[in-house]
Order: sequence, then C-alpha cells, then structure tokens
Amino acid sequence: MIREFATQINHPPEPDTVSYLIKRGAKVAEIQVKMNKRRSGESYLSFSRSIGYMARMGISILLVQPFRGSARPLKPPERAGKKESAVCR
Repeated sequence: MIREFATQINHPPEPDTVSYLIKRGAKVAEIQVKMNKRRSGESYLSFSRSIGYMARMGISILLVQPFRGSARPLKPPERAGKKESAVCR
C-alpha cells in the first residue's frame, strides 16, 4: 500500500480514491474519531457546493473509475522471503 501512495500522485483523500483502492483489492476499515468544533472560519461547503461535490464524486465513481489506471490487484512487496499484507490500516 505504501508503494502505491509513494509512486502514484493521483490519490487525493476523496471517496473515489477509496473506491479505486477497494476495486484493486485493498481492505478498508472505518475508524471512529472524535472531532473538535471549529474554532474559527467557515466551511467552504455550502449547500450548493455540497451538491456539486457529491455529483462530481458520483460521476467519478460511476463513469471514470472503470477507466482509471490499471485494474491489476495491489501486490504486497516481498521482503526476505516474507510477504507483507496489503491492508490499509
């Protein structure tokens, strides 16, 4: 997994990247976190921008992902005869 992120610069932290990695065989888990309230500033996502964002992600996942990169499964690197897992933790 580290090799994938180190050699491929087109992996922003977005839902379409998670979809792409799952399609390639990565295991993904959700982890609960505690977020503090915003201390200052405002979110850039208004209602209309949120709709646009969801539309772009939907189009990316449904129409772009089938053609994005290679569909080859992620290969874990081999080290000293020991295989590592390609699990995203």
